[in-house]
Amino acid sequence: MNRIESEYIFKSFLEEKPVITILHSNGLLRLNKMQYKIKDSCIFFANKTGEAAGEVKVLFTHKKRPLYFTGKINIQKEFSFFKFSSELYKYDFIEKNETGVITLTNSGGGKFSADISPDFPLKLNVENLSDSLKNDLSRQDEYEEFLLFTESFFSAAELPKDDLPPALTERVYEIAEKGKRPKHEPALVFSDGSYMLIFSTAQNTKRISSMQSARTEIRLGRRQIKFLSSFLFEYPLKGIFYKKEYSITCLAIDGIQEEDKRFLYENTYFSKYGK
Repeated sequence: MNRIESEYIFKSFLEEKPVITILHSNGLLRLNKMQYKIKDSCIFFANKTGEAAGEVKVLFTHKKRPLYFTGKINIQKEFSFFKFSSELYKYDFIEKNETGVITLTNSGGGKFSADISPDFPLKLNVENLSDSLKNDLSRQDEYEEFLLFTESFFSAAELPKDDLPPALTERVYEIAEKGKRPKHEPALVFSDGSYMLIFSTAQNTKRISSMQSARTEIRLGRRQIKFLSSFLFEYPLKGIFYKKEYSITCLAIDGIQEEDKRFLYENTYFSKYGK
């Protein structure tokens, strides 16, 4: 949304004080207009249990239009607060954990879902990172760093290098080593018709891995794609970019229709399927 529209929505927010829902790593917290106050573009509320913490997604409705923004919970004396963000996004999903762009359902009926982070599209860059680094003499140090990463990555995954597409490895590299981290979690960050990657907290990773095999549905626009997915491995994220425990989970895709596989492939790569 542009600046003028965001300012108008914020002005309406101040006047109407709509019900807000805070999605956090431990669940959700719903606040009516009497349960929060606004001062200097910050929203203050009582957070007695302290469960609402860290990075959050804040949902509200403007003229029957679901919107959300992201923020970080701060503490001031007995109150918690976060800043109203001018970066607003449409929210197209019901506010329940079993809904999202991708939904996994195991044989016992347990469900897990993830969205696509708006700052992390599934469409990849046309350029192959490995070749780009290798051919750029000014980036040889980074190329060596990338090679060391691939060795440790495949060792952790316990898979031969040829078993995974290079683009999948490169996506893990930019998240793990370059700090290109999705603003939201859990987030689907790769899906080419053969494999998927989900970025999430370590707690959510445990939920995914416990499923082992699951019926899976991806919704992209009006298209619904159904298949089976199976847990392959978890790659923990460490270092200066990740003070909290996060992981990337890799899942293999099976039992997918050929046309759906083609769609996911071409939605990921800048090339035609089968060429």
